[in-house]
Amino acid sequence: MRQDTQFDIASLTKVVAGLTIVFHLIERGRLQLDQPVAEVLPDWTEPRVTIRHLLQHTSGLKADHPTKYEGFNPEAIYRDLMQSPLQSTPGTKRVYSDLGMMLLYYVCSSVMDISYEDYFIHHVARPLSLKDTTFLPNRLKPIAATEYDLVRGGYKHGIVHDEKAERMGGVSAHAGLFSTASDLLTFLSMIKNDGAKRFEAALVREAKAGLGFEASGTTYRHTGFTGVHMWGDDSHDLRAVLLTNRVHFGRQVSIQSLRKQVDDAIKQKWASATSDSPNRNIDYK
Repeated sequence: MRQDTQFDIASLTKVVAGLTIVFHLIERGRLQLDQPVAEVLPDWTEPRVTIRHLLQHTSGLKADHPTKYEGFNPEAIYRDLMQSPLQSTPGTKRVYSDLGMMLLYYVCSSVMDISYEDYFIHHVARPLSLKDTTFLPNRLKPIAATEYDLVRGGYKHGIVHDEKAERMGGVSAHAGLFSTASDLLTFLSMIKNDGAKRFEAALVREAKAGLGFEASGTTYRHTGFTGVHMWGDDSHDLRAVLLTNRVHFGRQVSIQSLRKQVDDAIKQKWASATSDSPNRNIDYK
């Protein structure tokens, strides 16, 4: 493995792309945070769901599709998603939902004049100098393989691990990005600095308070199914990224204890250098 090895960052896509693209579209006047989805996407007929609900995972949509859209093409996924029933009243219950972020992908795409992946490159990756963060990566570059695919007869290499994102063509707001530890630390630095003049500071502060991220005090974090994890603690000027391909030997392999060990090591290193020890209270269930 090399320092520039790209990893499938799974649900970190939700904040690295999904969140930042919404921020950029808001700043351009194409979206509003509390705008009903149905105003932007007429095929979605539930008037109570807003863009904020999608980012907060309080839309009322269920967590996932029961078959992960097996056998669906992108057009069929879109049609099915537009008919997805709500499980609760929007804004009343948090259910971490891939479907909500998939809906957000369609919302954003509907107000863009270029593809979602190109929009990310032009308006997020390049301005932030995320040189190795992309959808649909060049498979000739060093990329950590994920899970063995029985259909392909080999490990997924440069192909998104998430089935739904793959069936959408490899691009979505819920999964699909590949990145490096260096790029993700750069991203976290932008978040720590309230957008670093690249995004509206008030929006980034909302993100750190729980709009997209899981938040507790001055700490914000996100995890991903493939074995990835990142967090920031602004009060202690700490940022951490853990990238693994834990699904390489099957989905039953747990990474919870490793995440805790890495975070504990960082806290211990900090405590040995200062008299102020971070207390982040992360739940590793």
